[in-house]
Amino acid sequence: MKTILSTKKLSEAQQQLVLNAGLGLVHMDFIDMSLLNFEYQDTVSNAIFTSKNGVNAVLKHGIKINNAFCVGFRTKELLEQKGITVSLAEKNGATLGKSITNRHKKTSFVYFCAEDRLDILPNILKEEEITFTEVPVYKTVSTPKKVNSEFNGILFFSPSGVKSFFKLNELNSHAFCIGDTTASALEKHTTNYTVAKTPSIENVLVTAINYFKAL
Repeated sequence: MKTILSTKKLSEAQQQLVLNAGLGLVHMDFIDMSLLNFEYQDTVSNAIFTSKNGVNAVLKHGIKINNAFCVGFRTKELLEQKGITVSLAEKNGATLGKSITNRHKKTSFVYFCAEDRLDILPNILKEEEITFTEVPVYKTVSTPKKVNSEFNGILFFSPSGVKSFFKLNELNSHAFCIGDTTASALEKHTTNYTVAKTPSIENVLVTAINYFKAL
C-alpha cells in the first residue's frame, strides 16, 4: 500500500477521502499559530486577510469588519459564516493584489497579517500606491518533527510548513502542494512536485490520489 504524509492534520472527512482511495495516511502539524497582542479601532471598512488565522485573531478582539478581501476559499467561507461581506476572494496573494489594483485603486485597506507574512501582496500594493495599514495579528510557530518512516508522497499546505519540514528531514518522494506560493518554497529543495489546480486541502488530496492511481 502506498502511504502519504500530510504536514497538516486533516479532518475526519479528509482522512476518509484518502483512506477510501486505498492509500495509507499519516498526518501531523508541522506549524502552529500564536496570537499577538494588538490594538485597533472597533470598526474596519475594508480588511484584507490571507488566512483563516488572521480572521479568527481579529474577531477574537471584537473588531467589526464591514467588507473583506481575502485569499482562499476557506477564508472566504469563514468570513461569510461570520456575516462579513467578501468583495474579492482569490487563490493567492499575488492574484489578490492585482485584482485590488485593477478594481479598487482608490480604496483604503487594513491588512491583518502574520508577523512573518510574505512580501508578495504588500509589495504589489506599495508599487501600485494603494493605501493600506499593516497590522500583524498572529505569528506562525514552527514545530518540526523528524520523520523516520518512508512515504510515497508528502503533502504541503504553506511555505511555513515546507520550511518546518526541511529543518529535520529530506525529501525522497513526490511532493504535492496547495498553490504556487508553497511551490516556490518547495523549489529550493526539489523539482519533484505537483501543484493542485485549485488551492484547497481537498484538492491537494485529490491530486495525490489521482497521481498514485495513474501509476
